[in-house]
Amino acid sequence: MLHIIHIIQYSVWSVGVLILLGLVMRLLAKHHPEHLRTSVYFYCMAFCWTVLAIIASVRLEWFSDEGYPITLYGQYLVTILNFFIAIDEEAVEMVAIFCVVCGPSLLSYVICGLFGVAQQSAPVGWITRFLALFYAKSVLTFSAIGLPLLSYGAFTRWDGAQTINVGFAISMSLSLSLFSIVIITVISCRAELAEHSRRTNSDFHEAIASVHRWLIRKVPQSESEVPRIAPPRPVVPPAA
Repeated sequence: MLHIIHIIQYSVWSVGVLILLGLVMRLLAKHHPEHLRTSVYFYCMAFCWTVLAIIASVRLEWFSDEGYPITLYGQYLVTILNFFIAIDEEAVEMVAIFCVVCGPSLLSYVICGLFGVAQQSAPVGWITRFLALFYAKSVLTFSAIGLPLLSYGAFTRWDGAQTINVGFAISMSLSLSLFSIVIITVISCRAELAEHSRRTNSDFHEAIASVHRWLIRKVPQSESEVPRIAPPRPVVPPAA
């Protein structure tokens, strides 16, 4: 009975995630189809390579019945998979890079803003988008690898996968794919989303703009407001 409840639970979860994933992918295809094509291609490539690696490892007996590598090729395969599925360590690295590169700029922006001369010295927006896209595509690769790998491990009862069933593996992989595609869509469609947000939440954007204007209240807004030193007048020789 409990097994049937789990099947229904994970089935409903997967269907809901698939519906949301389809809506997000539709939005991305409408505004930036090239980004959708790239993401789907790399997902399919990681998925197909993982399936081929599983088939080869089973036919050539690279792993034991418990899922441990027993040959040199099995160890190589585990090393490659660990490189692509270490998304928790990669998240820490992305946060560390953001803090090191953008942290000083944001902190100085706030402190100098108290005196009305705020200015960002680093391209915070560009760096944030780059790190977020890099991590999102890593998560997408992990979900493509995890879908066949976790499903096969749960099906064959590999060591460490006894508590995982196939339904959970599929649901988790789809959820990670949704998480990744949402990040890619938000960053790719940021201009369209920002314009829609301005129309629907004008008061919020006006409040943010007011805070920014207060932080830069003493910064010249144009070059015409910058005080200039008048050039020296030419010396006219006296008439003979």
